[in-house]
Order: sequence, then structure tokens, then C-alpha cells
Amino acid sequence: MGSGADREVSLLFEKAARIDKGRSDKIKAIQLGQEATLKCFYDGHPPPKVIWTKGKKKLGDKCAFCVQKVENSPRLSTLRVTPFRDSDFGEYRCKARNKLGFQQIKIKLREHKSKNITQCQRDRLLAGDPRLRLEFLPKCNDDGSYHMIQCSVHLKKCWCVDQSGHKIADAFNNHDGKHCKEPKDKLVLSVIILSIAVALFLLIADVICLVTKNKGVLKKCIRFRNKHKKYGKLKLKEETKLAEIQESAEEDP
Repeated sequence: MGSGADREVSLLFEKAARIDKGRSDKIKAIQLGQEATLKCFYDGHPPPKVIWTKGKKKLGDKCAFCVQKVENSPRLSTLRVTPFRDSDFGEYRCKARNKLGFQQIKIKLREHKSKNITQCQRDRLLAGDPRLRLEFLPKCNDDGSYHMIQCSVHLKKCWCVDQSGHKIADAFNNHDGKHCKEPKDKLVLSVIILSIAVALFLLIADVICLVTKNKGVLKKCIRFRNKHKKYGKLKLKEETKLAEIQESAEEDP
């Protein structure tokens, strides 16, 4: 008898799943990369099972690389969303169900666009998307533009970028840090090495011309030397004439 009475009392208190649309959120606006909390108040007996969906996808609380996290407590279910893409905005649904009924509510998440955000700042926000797992975080200047040098900790590499953030060259290491232009000491060293290489080439060519008994090779060496001598003489004559013209122009009133 006792169990039957308890069952009758339980039936009296049973209530279909219901969502309190007055207290639950309807529309929320948030900026890219910021967290939004969508609230869904519900009741019913037996306690309803509450799920969140976006489109045909069911959202859960056990996803390491998701931007949506569900938290359920008695009579309140919350969905925490950190949008990084346009697809993260839009319509979310909170659904409550028990054996006596079913009810759902639509909550819209809109993007509150900031007019002052730059492309570098936007890319920096997008780099925080756990679904991407990017290997580097873009570096921005104080005015929001791309820093000239971008680095990746994982790749252990730095490179130079233009105003649009596109790579234009590798960065050079120097005693005072990283540079986008090759340090002067390296340029000087390169010029010295090139000069030595040219001098050695000419010396070897002269030795070959003197040692070889091949008349054809000897003639080519002499022709090469004479050609450069003639070029030097012509250049000297042109410079002399130009100097004379300038002097005569200065003397004329």
C-alpha cells in the first residue's frame, strides 16, 4: 500500500520538461575571440535531460579542441562559446526532454565587429583557435600593424614580413639581435671573399696561359686581356673628356 501511495504522490508532482523562455537568453553579441555564456533555464519532473546543438551537431563538455563547452546544473544549463570563425556565430538550440514532454529554445550569437581591429590583431585572435593549433603567434606593433620580424618557437625560426604579413625573406642573426637586412660586416666579408675569388681566378688563368703550349688557349687569354685593357683605356679617355668639358664650362662666363 505504501509503495502505491508513493507512486500516486510522485505522479501528482510529475511535470513535462519546460524551458523558461523569459529568463533564458535570446540574442547575444560578442567580439571575435571573446567568450560568451548562453543561459538556458529549465524545469520538469523527472529532471529533464538537456542538450545543446548547432545545426545537426550535438555539443558536449568533453572536447579538448572545441570552442563550445556545456555546463549543466539543476534547472540551468549554460553553453560557453569562444568564437574564432564566422561559422562559430549563428543559431544555437537548447533542448530539454523527459518522459512527459520536450521543449527547445533558439539563442542567436552575433558578432560585435570592432572597427579599430587590424588584420594582424585579427590573425592573432584567430591563432588562439584550439582547432588550428598553429605553430606561431603573430606579433603586432603598438599601432596594430605586423611586426617586421615574425618568429615560431616550435620551428625555431624567424622571418621578415611585409605590411600584409606575407613572408619576404629570412631574418638574419647578429650580436645585437635579429635583422631583416644582412648586417654590414657580413656584406663586407662577402665582398672581400668575392674579390679574392676573382683575383685567384685571374691568377690561375694567367698561369694556364703561360704554362700551356696550346696556341688556341694562349690566343684566347691574350685577346681577353687586351679587350679589358682597351675597355680601361676607353673609359679613361671618356672621363678625361668629361672633365675637360666641365672645366671649359666653368671658365665661360
